Amino acid sequence: MEVLMRSIFRRKTVLIFLSFILSIGCSKEKDTVETPKGTLSIDVAYAVDGSPLLLDTLLYVDDVAGYAYKVNDVEYYLSDIKLIRSDSSEISVRNYQFMKAGRAGGSHFTISGIDTGSYCGISFNIGLTPLLNTFGKLPGIQDNQSMQWPVQYGNGYYFFRFSGEFGNVGDTSLSPFVMALGDNDNLVAYRFISTIHIGLQTNSVAFEMNLNEWLKHPNDYDFNIYGPFSAGNPVAMGLLKANGADAVIIR
Repeated sequence: MEVLMRSIFRRKTVLIFLSFILSIGCSKEKDTVETPKGTLSIDVAYAVDGSPLLLDTLLYVDDVAGYAYKVNDVEYYLSDIKLIRSDSSEISVRNYQFMKAGRAGGSHFTISGIDTGSYCGISFNIGLTPLLNTFGKLPGIQDNQSMQWPVQYGNGYYFFRFSGEFGNVGDTSLSPFVMALGDNDNLVAYRFISTIHIGLQTNSVAFEMNLNEWLKHPNDYDFNIYGPFSAGNPVAMGLLKANGADAVIIR
């Protein structure tokens, strides 16, 4: 009888101990607080050496070669958008975003579901990362279809396309140009160190792209020398990639 009572006592003790452990586990789960989420608004403005961009208007002069030019379209992808923490680690907030100057909403987008807190910067590319840069990887909507990189040059998407017409000042007949980037080697990477606070309300970051900068620094891009169409020309695209590195600033 005594042995039986001891066995029952041990079992009760084990059950009580297990119940205690489980209650601690459940208590910890209940006490876990999820980090609140916020929204980031990103805006890009377009300028030509400080003057706001006006599309389809012969206003601008390439101060390298002296051409007058107008801009018809500016289209590109941003990709691998990340926020930078104070310890230099990064969190990915958006895989890619199509941008188009002049279209309502084409230079503005929002990203939701971001952990609230202070970040010390933001990084992204102009162009698509290699995992995305195969035609058909992106949804088959019109914007993505229209950005197909010429088949003879590869099997991806335009990273950046800045097109218009140019000529000498006073000319009535103009010639077309398309400054284009594609191919995996021609991603243009940006990393901006600037405090970004993500709170419960929508927070914003603004950038400005200077289109003339694509043509002049550090390389003088002359249409007569390198041609008015850069797609498929590794030399021309290399110059544009280098020039693009400081074509975008944070405001």
